[in-house]
Amino acid sequence: MRTRIVFYSAVCVVLGASAWLLFSHAHWAKSSLPPQASGRATPLLTRTVAATNPAVAPAPASSPSEMGRQQVECSPTVHTIVDDQAGYDLRLAAIETIAGKLDDADREALYAFLRHKSGQDDVQLEQVVKNRLMDVLCALNPPPPGLLDLLTQIHHDPDQNVVLRDYAVQHVAAFYQQMEIATDVDPQDKSNGLAAARKILWDALTETNSSIAGTALLGLTRLARENPEAFDPRQIAGVAEQMAGPATSGELTRITAIQVCAQLNVQDALPVIQAAVQNGQTMTVRISAIGALGSLGGAEVIPLLNSVLQGTEERLKLPAQHALNQIENRLQTQAKSS
Repeated sequence: MRTRIVFYSAVCVVLGASAWLLFSHAHWAKSSLPPQASGRATPLLTRTVAATNPAVAPAPASSPSEMGRQQVECSPTVHTIVDDQAGYDLRLAAIETIAGKLDDADREALYAFLRHKSGQDDVQLEQVVKNRLMDVLCALNPPPPGLLDLLTQIHHDPDQNVVLRDYAVQHVAAFYQQMEIATDVDPQDKSNGLAAARKILWDALTETNSSIAGTALLGLTRLARENPEAFDPRQIAGVAEQMAGPATSGELTRITAIQVCAQLNVQDALPVIQAAVQNGQTMTVRISAIGALGSLGGAEVIPLLNSVLQGTEERLKLPAQHALNQIENRLQTQAKSS
């Protein structure tokens, strides 16, 4: 999904606009595109993923033989979607018309397009097209046959662009939500599909060196809010606390885990988060940790935040002041109610 945010974007993330950490998610995957690409306002990111310095110029077009797509009698709409030489806006508009049950030829053509690895996959606009197509497929009721297998294949394929692998994990959570409410599905098939989706999300937590573990953690957190019987919030909180530490996680996973700890009020994570404020591996990690203290901390973390305000690192002072304001307001409210 995307380009790496610069520093002041990270500040905004921590202060409450966290478009890629806190998941204001309509199907988990509204993608950004450069404003110059369409002339429309840039939609909000749901999540920023690793390898996020996509090319701004289109990659060389793939020939039909390079695309390796089967010659199938798909509809004109689907042909437009899978044609990487068609206009970007035209392809997106075609995706929006997908509704109801797909016939076999259209479904297989769309799956082949998503599964196929191409030089175009490194281009941000192509990532947006594939992401939006996953959105629409996961929103069909019921989800089309083989969709979860397709997402699993993309996620498990190390040769796929990591952005698209991350999208696939995002959409496993979206698939789960839709399968839960799907009609006209055999009960055993539904049960098997939900169990398989849960396993994929838990297994994806092991990919801590990219954004994928954080994406899976956010998906599990969201699903636990909706169905705590199927997703134990305490187990998810324990995973988030572990990932918030420096030993097992890369930067993106650690930032996400810190924010999930704040969302779930994981008080046991406070020592790890305070340590991240002082010596997080990047400035973004430190800012994320400061923001989490504002949500989790009490009087015990005020000295640390004051020391940040009195320090020499100007980039930390704005989030530290905001966190202090949050804590002081919370303490005042508690005092009035006691």
